[in-house]
Amino acid sequence: MRKPHESKPCNPIIANVFYRAGIIERWGTGTLNIIDWCRNNGNPAPTWSEQAGSVFVTFSPIKEAGTSLGAEVNGRQRTGEVTREVTGEATGEATEQVTEQATGQVEAHDEAHDLSETEWAILKACRSAPQGVSDLLIVLGYKTRTGNFKKAMLRLEESLSLLEKTLPDSPRSKNQKYRLTAKGKKVVTTRDS
Repeated sequence: MRKPHESKPCNPIIANVFYRAGIIERWGTGTLNIIDWCRNNGNPAPTWSEQAGSVFVTFSPIKEAGTSLGAEVNGRQRTGEVTREVTGEATGEATEQVTEQATGQVEAHDEAHDLSETEWAILKACRSAPQGVSDLLIVLGYKTRTGNFKKAMLRLEESLSLLEKTLPDSPRSKNQKYRLTAKGKKVVTTRDS
């Protein structure tokens, strides 16, 4: 892995798709690039290991010359603990508002990363104004309601509560549109930032 080597992709069809899409530059250069990037950043070279058919890459942090935990850095004692000077009045308690806000941000962040491309495109389309099904189909490039579209809509509305109907009392109305919930707005804002 640390010297030029022949690449043997497990799935050559997927590897070829990545190559044609420009995600892979050349066969057999990925590990060498990673080693060079670490070296350029001052990090030690990563280590590779294989366990149960999976490959693990371990990256180590930059080692500061002549320092260890508890050593003096920039004239200050480095103990590995947060000091009162850094935190101000450290009480160990968080207010309910901070806890709720942090929890909401973490949930929005997690949900933003668990969305499929179709779900994300639907949310983006509904960001500025409520959208009807026909509008969403056009945005997605679909001619009809595919199973993928139906699953995405159902998941966004019922499982994740990121979308809601503008006419909840008339779910089959021809004027039905979908808009982001407050939670949906947080997810879109989190993913955009």
